[in-house]
Amino acid sequence: MTLTKPVVVPFEGPLTKGNFVRRTDRFTAHLVLDGIEVHDGENGEVRAHCINPGRMEAFVDPGATVWARRAPENGPKRKTDWTWELIERDGILCSTNTQRPNALIAAVLREKALTGFTDYESVKAEHVLPHEGPGTKSRCDFFVEEKDGTHHYVEVKNCHATYPDQELLRGWGYFPDSVSERAARHCRELAALASKPKTKCTVIIVASRADATSASHAGSWSRHVRIVGSSARASAVAASHRPRPPSSSPSAAAASAGAPSSRSRHSRH
Repeated sequence: MTLTKPVVVPFEGPLTKGNFVRRTDRFTAHLVLDGIEVHDGENGEVRAHCINPGRMEAFVDPGATVWARRAPENGPKRKTDWTWELIERDGILCSTNTQRPNALIAAVLREKALTGFTDYESVKAEHVLPHEGPGTKSRCDFFVEEKDGTHHYVEVKNCHATYPDQELLRGWGYFPDSVSERAARHCRELAALASKPKTKCTVIIVASRADATSASHAGSWSRHVRIVGSSARASAVAASHRPRPPSSSPSAAAASAGAPSSRSRHSRH
């Protein structure tokens, strides 16, 4: 598969720059943000929602430069006022929000910017996979119904682990960065589906950092990918990120060259 054109997905609001302090649990990070004063005994720190329940071992360096987005005042009630969106690692902006890859691929599909996904009737998100017999009701990220009646199941995976200090591994992004039985189960289920008539299955790995120009499978998950590869497809898309300063107008910036965005580009795989 090849990306035929860049696709830009704006952030939902302006980003504020700051520094990472610590991660207290899977869903909460403490940050110090530029120009944001806190007077509630938190030592100037704000609590930000971390939309990445994984280990994120590469993204927990105290003092690292980060960007966070304030939650809208009229939005749903939540425990934190901020969402952690980006971190600078090895001089590269990396996404810390695991919802961004799905938003990016949704935009790519809408724009019909990926070969193999240009001739379809409809696209649905969070589609329950057909199962035979009892078991977990897994969902695929996207279900594409093609014009000839073919059912195309798409699973999106987020990749942010790289090893730039090792020459042979430089430029490669690795997924997963820890043991993931859930990801392995998805591979097994897609392999079973892909063997059926008029059915396609694709795993798209989104490298959420611009220096990952290739994608590779790490650990035991690679064995399951090889199984899928005999009957389904795997591809990769790389994303680069540009934060927008808080003073920018959301509507104007979204249409300008300096828009806050995740930009997609195809990566060899």
